[in-house]
Amino acid sequence: MQQMFLGMGGGLTEVTETLTSSSTSGSSWTAPDGVTSVNAVLTGADDIPQSSFSLTLAASTNYSSIGNPPSEASMTAAIQSWLNAHASTINSGAPGSRTLTGPFENSFTFDNGDTVTMQESQVFYNSSQSGTVTGTMATTFTSVNHQTSFGRVFRYFSGLSAVAAGVAGNDATMFGYTAAGASIGGSPTTVTQNNISVTPGQSYSFNSGYVARPGGAYATRNGSIVLTYYV
Repeated sequence: MQQMFLGMGGGLTEVTETLTSSSTSGSSWTAPDGVTSVNAVLTGADDIPQSSFSLTLAASTNYSSIGNPPSEASMTAAIQSWLNAHASTINSGAPGSRTLTGPFENSFTFDNGDTVTMQESQVFYNSSQSGTVTGTMATTFTSVNHQTSFGRVFRYFSGLSAVAAGVAGNDATMFGYTAAGASIGGSPTTVTQNNISVTPGQSYSFNSGYVARPGGAYATRNGSIVLTYYV
């Protein structure tokens, strides 16, 4: 909350407060002693525009015979089997925009006898994981990562970017007034209201229209209200 005082030559002092809230629960404002009327400029939350961010996929598995690891050649073959099974699907339409939906899995048997499920374990690890990507995933590698204590074999593949959809801003509300949030690519509305009656000591709820986009392109937006009164 920001507050500014402007003196008026020994008379009443103009006070300006700006309220925002980075929470879906909003906030509140309490009318000061002696204040029975306020002016308000209420603005809805802005939109979060579409954006992109780098995406790294991981071909991985865990074998069960911890004390009897597969050979380096077999681990390399396991990663290659995943590429052979899924790279063409992942890169279909590259480098243009396309939607990928998990899981990306295939069976492989190591030379130690363990049969495992190779999977993409970083992003598209089950059927509920879906997203829009651009770019081309790399399909070559020179080494394999091996965590012997966990029996984990994996390799990261870069080259993709994920597209995070735009999010519309939410409405901001206070004193029974509403300022609409911005549509995607649009602008929020601003509502100006003067001489709003308030009761000294009473608390008034403010909903800033806070909105958040989770994930790799995390971003938030919220609206605001500017209150002006005299003390």
